[in-house]
Amino acid sequence: MRLGARRTYRALAASRRIGDGLRRGAAALRRAVRGAALQAHYRIQLRLPLRPRDAVFAAHGGGGYACSPAAIEAKARELVPGLRTMWICRPVDAHTVPTATRRLTPGTFAYWSALARSAYLVNNVGFDRRLVKRRGQILLQTHRGTPLRTVGTDLLDRPAAAGRTDFEQLLRDVDKWDFALSANPHTTLVRERAYPSAYTTLEYGSPRNDVYHRTGPADVARLRETLGIPAGTTALLHAPTHRDYRRVQRPALDLERLIRVLGPRFVILDRAPVGGAAGAAVRVR
Repeated sequence: MRLGARRTYRALAASRRIGDGLRRGAAALRRAVRGAALQAHYRIQLRLPLRPRDAVFAAHGGGGYACSPAAIEAKARELVPGLRTMWICRPVDAHTVPTATRRLTPGTFAYWSALARSAYLVNNVGFDRRLVKRRGQILLQTHRGTPLRTVGTDLLDRPAAAGRTDFEQLLRDVDKWDFALSANPHTTLVRERAYPSAYTTLEYGSPRNDVYHRTGPADVARLRETLGIPAGTTALLHAPTHRDYRRVQRPALDLERLIRVLGPRFVILDRAPVGGAAGAAVRVR
């Protein structure tokens, strides 16, 4: 009996391995066929006329509605009659996008159609590297924040921080920019050196900060209540940037000790860097 059971087990295990292999092969084939179909679709869309009233926005590599692209998208809808705006985001972030804005899931047929035919492209990082910049398309790079760390080609002299950065691809992406937004003279000097190309720098400020100038006392009170900040306390924001020269990101500030020193009259809002292990959510401490 034991010998027969062993043979049966071996036969079943072999059958399962074969089945798993066939399923993996079928899945890989489906992905390959879909990928080929998407690229064929994209090439066809590139031959069709641009849509002069279409604008595609994205932030943080397909994340939610955020940063300067979101501020520009909202104001563009307000100021430009007939403008059709779209936002590239993963399904998990779709709820952050305004209902008036079409959502585009990366890697779909609608996504590639929009990239091929929209007249305006706005992002704070890079679009898909397979993007073919067409004559007549305008690409605005808004960037993220003020460069207080080493960025772009300045990383060539800092291999530990550069990691696996593909500088040739980076320069190909930069060559697609028509305009780059800058918040201040320091940012202009750093980024024009770190991202060399023929684009035009627009030293117009940081659209994502406009909200600070529009927010009134009622908005502040509502936000404090939402975050659970007690009345009469002072809120301090701790928002460290990613240290790209460190393999392990360690906090440079002992927040618990700072809280004890400051006492109950202060509340710290702790915001991790975008893309960090803790995400970008604000925690009240």
